[in-house]
Amino acid sequence: MTLTNDQIKKRINELVQQGLERLPSERRNQIKPRLIEPRPIVLSLDMQGKTSAEFWLVTDNFPGAEPASYRITYRADQDKFGLEVTLKDGIEWYSGNYGSFEKTVMMM
Repeated sequence: MTLTNDQIKKRINELVQQGLERLPSERRNQIKPRLIEPRPIVLSLDMQGKTSAEFWLVTDNFPGAEPASYRITYRADQDKFGLEVTLKDGIEWYSGNYGSFEKTVMMM
């Protein structure tokens, strides 16, 4: 079954809310300001930028955010959260999935 973008956003928001409730307060306070309205993004699956896939961006960086180098993503076809990092050459690389939102936050 293929989900619409609205259904995917709803799923992401539900999973994020559940994850926030399970996070220690310090980590929750670090990540909450970085949450954004989920939006589609294409990320490289390899560090050279040769293959890519569609994800949903869930957090973004802002000045002073720690750790600033990672952004949380969601992969709808796997129903899992993971991390993105922008490499020196500008390639937005999907570094892997960690499953739940809270586990992904703890891996940052």
